Amino acid sequence: MMALALGLVGRPVQPYLTTGATDFVDSVQKGKEDAIKTDTLKTTSQKSALDLLTAQKKQAESEWVSANAPTVLQKAKKMEMSDAEYTRMLQADPEFGKLLGTEQADAVKNYTAANLAYLNSAQDKVKALQEINQADEHHNVSMPENVRNDPNLALQHLKTRVLGAKAFDEKNTTKNEAGDVETRDSFGNVISINPAAVKTAKAKPVLDAKGMPVMVTLPNTNKRVIKMDDGTFGDGGTIPEPKTPTPAKQPRLQQVVDATGTYIVNLDTGETKPILINGKPVVKKPEAPSGEESKSAGYAFRMGEANKILTDFEANKKGMPSYAASMAGGVPVIGDYLERKAQDQNQQLYKNAALAWLRAKLRDESGATIQNLESNNEYRTYFPLVGDEPETIKQKAKLREIAEAEMMLKAGKASTKLEQTRKDYNAKNPPAKNAQGWKLYTDKNGNKAYVSPDGKQYQKVQ
Repeated sequence: MMALALGLVGRPVQPYLTTGATDFVDSVQKGKEDAIKTDTLKTTSQKSALDLLTAQKKQAESEWVSANAPTVLQKAKKMEMSDAEYTRMLQADPEFGKLLGTEQADAVKNYTAANLAYLNSAQDKVKALQEINQADEHHNVSMPENVRNDPNLALQHLKTRVLGAKAFDEKNTTKNEAGDVETRDSFGNVISINPAAVKTAKAKPVLDAKGMPVMVTLPNTNKRVIKMDDGTFGDGGTIPEPKTPTPAKQPRLQQVVDATGTYIVNLDTGETKPILINGKPVVKKPEAPSGEESKSAGYAFRMGEANKILTDFEANKKGMPSYAASMAGGVPVIGDYLERKAQDQNQQLYKNAALAWLRAKLRDESGATIQNLESNNEYRTYFPLVGDEPETIKQKAKLREIAEAEMMLKAGKASTKLEQTRKDYNAKNPPAKNAQGWKLYTDKNGNKAYVSPDGKQYQKVQ
C-alpha cells in the first residue's frame, strides 16, 4: 500500500465518488436550479404587480384629470388654482399642465394690468392702493412690503410686472413751473431738461394823439391795415360798402285739399288758411267707391261685428270647443246633428259667429258660395280647436285682427262710409257690457245706460 501511495506522488488525482455522493451532488445542483427559477418567477411576479399598480395609478390619474380639468382650468383663469392642483395636473397630463400654467400667468398679467390702470386713473390713489392690497391678499399675489403703502412705487412695480424689462425704457415728458420740458424715467427720475423757448414780444399797434390805432387804407381797395410798432402792418378790416336793398322774399305757398276743405299752406312758416266761399269751406266732393270697394267694406263690417262676439266669448273662456262635440262632429252623415246636440248654448253661439266671420272673409276672396267651412283650413287658422294652448288662442285672435285690417284696406274709398255705418249700428245695438263690465239697461222711456254692479254709477248710451 505504501508503495502504491508513493507511486501516485506527482500524478494528477482522479475524482472518485460513490453512488450516494453522486446523488447528493445532483440534488444540490437541482436545488440551486430550482432556487434560481423561484427567484426568477418571484421577480417576474413582482414586476407584473408593479406594472399593474402603475397602470392603476395612471388610470386613476387620467380619471382625475378628466373629472377636474374644466374646474381647474376655470380656477387658473380666476387665479384660484392651488400649487397642489397645478403640480398634480402637470404630472398627470404635462401638456394640459403647461396650458394651465399659461392661463394662470395670463390671468395674473391681466389682473396686474387692471390694477395698474385703476391706480393710475384713481383720484384717491392711497385708497385705491389699499383696495388693490386687499385684492392681492385674496388672490395670493402681493407686492413687496415697501411698495404696498406708496402709490408711486406701486405704480412703478405694477408697470414692471406688466411690461417686464421694457418698463425701464419708458419715458415721460412734463413741463415744470418754469416752462421747461423735463424727461423722466419710469421711476420718476429726471434724465433731461429742455429749456422753454424764448417768446418774441408781440408787436403793438401805433397809436395816434387820441390813442386810436393808426389806420392806412390800401390804394384802389376798401381794405385797411393797422400800422404796428415793429414796422409791419396788421389786418384792419374793410370799409363797409353801401348795401343794395334786398327785395322782400315771396312766400312759398301750396294748395292742399282733404275731406274737410281746401287750404293754402305757407311752406316757410307752416301757417294754414282755409279757402272760403260765402263763408263756407271749399270741400272737394269725395270720389265714389268702386263696386269692389263697397263689397269689401260690407265684408269688413260683418267680420268686425262677428269678431266682437268671438272676442267676448274668448275673454270669458266660454264657447270653447270640447272633446265630446269634436268627436261627435266626426261621425259620417249625422256628424253635424250630433255635434250640435253635444254643444252647449255658448259653444253653438261661438261657432255660429266664427262661421259668419269666415264666410265674409272667404266670399271676398273667392266671390262664390263656400261649402263645408268647418273642414276648411281657414277655420283651423283663425279659431280655437280642442287642445289649443292659451297662447295659441291669443295668436289666432291676432290673426283675425290682421285679416280685418287687410279687408279695410281693400275697402279703399268706402272706408269712410264703413266707419259711419259702424257708429250708427253701435248706437242702435250697443253691446251688453261696456269696457268696465257694466251691464246695459233700458228704462221705460227707451233710454239706455250702462249701470255699475253696485247700482250707484251709470253711463248713458248716446
